[in-house]
Amino acid sequence: MAFWIMMFAFTLIIPADMVLFGRRFEKKPPEKINYLYGYRTKMACLNENTWRFAHRKLGEVWQKAGIIMLAVTVAYNLFLIGKSEDTVSIAGCVLEVMQVIAMIFTVLPVESALRRTFDKNGNKISDEV
Repeated sequence: MAFWIMMFAFTLIIPADMVLFGRRFEKKPPEKINYLYGYRTKMACLNENTWRFAHRKLGEVWQKAGIIMLAVTVAYNLFLIGKSEDTVSIAGCVLEVMQVIAMIFTVLPVESALRRTFDKNGNKISDEV
């Protein structure tokens, strides 16, 4: 049971971080464009407006995705109670890979919103979010 608890805690890290960082980015994005911390795509780093917009949008997306992933993670892990350590570890690794893939896919709605709202030079073309 101790191994299951440890794996359960590990599998909560990515969704919990998405919710927490999502809230942080939505409310208070990194103040200056930098290449160490934050959402750093070419489009997001064009200027201060694209930078702030990208972080607000990412914050929204990460909070929603993180909450869904938290619920899925809890449900998934409940089915593993009482299973062997091998089963729990393999299932935990599979879940972590799926979480990372989901996290990577959150780039798509953010980049899409950036392209609908700003031109290729970072000038605002619409009033989305």
